[in-house]
Amino acid sequence: MKEVSSLPEIWDVYDENRVKKPYTHVRGVPLGEGDWHLVVETWVVTQDNRVLLTLRDPNKHYGNLWECTGGSALSGEDSITAIHRELREETGLDMGNVQPTLLCTTLHHNSIVDTYAIRLNFTLSDLVLQPGETVDAKFVDFSALEDSSCESWLPEPIAYRLRTALPLLKRFLEGAECTDMYSLDGHPLGYSRLRLCDGVAPQFPRETCLVPLLFLMSEEGRILLTQRAAGRAAEGEWALTGGGLRPGETPEQGMRREAREEIGLSLPSLSEVGRLLLGEETAHWCMVLFACRMPFALADLRVDPAEVSDAKLVEPEELSQFPMVRGILDKNPALYPALCCLREQKA
Repeated sequence: MKEVSSLPEIWDVYDENRVKKPYTHVRGVPLGEGDWHLVVETWVVTQDNRVLLTLRDPNKHYGNLWECTGGSALSGEDSITAIHRELREETGLDMGNVQPTLLCTTLHHNSIVDTYAIRLNFTLSDLVLQPGETVDAKFVDFSALEDSSCESWLPEPIAYRLRTALPLLKRFLEGAECTDMYSLDGHPLGYSRLRLCDGVAPQFPRETCLVPLLFLMSEEGRILLTQRAAGRAAEGEWALTGGGLRPGETPEQGMRREAREEIGLSLPSLSEVGRLLLGEETAHWCMVLFACRMPFALADLRVDPAEVSDAKLVEPEELSQFPMVRGILDKNPALYPALCCLREQKA
């Protein structure tokens, strides 16, 4: 529960690109032109897919309306620290080691709002509501949020943001795959994102997702390439085995799982041979490159037809003929010599 304090609430101030400014802001004073502050909100979901709502105290702005958990980040807090605090203060719940999923970020009313979803095991009797903030709680089905009438009982800012978050929250409830997010220097950020279509789209320069890729060399010294199946991004292109991580996986664990799923092989020892940051100005993917040499033939593969339509073995010198691989080699000049060195070794 939040301690009562007579001290004013202080916020950090950002520009619209989420770059922190060198001054802070006192809550209750209008923000200056071009100033933004960080807000977090969390849609808390039970194990059976019911959504938690709390009723705002009647004396608050938007009083007697239902809402998800959330509030402004305090000065010095990052987004994850803020949602842990807000959830504890408003409901008495603790996320523990459960990692939230960042659904989306919206800019609205001088607020940069991170909208999360998290699945916890709890009942209404476990809640400890915060006096002066919330006076009641209930569970609703997702269909209640899909109904346009929800805008009559949600505060306007939350209803506005829900229009963006709703399809993503639905995918979360349906059990869509997620992948952990990292800073550009490789540190975990404490949240995951939904894998959308064939990948994940980071929204800010501060984050990236790790994608392990494998240079798998046969005993004869040739590299395995697989052709991406119909319906996948870059359909028909020849590429390396690999894909996004699942929550909690290390790059090596993810690489081993992808090899089992895509080509049906269990890998021996793996060597990380480099990392490569790719993407546009506000979207980054960090390719974690592995190399492995083992005896196998194309006949040994058990490919997943949803992922792979064909496979072949090529000489290292031929890799530059394939655009998806050439881009990796061009940006990592030390990689080709490393593959040639691997070829000279015994399998």
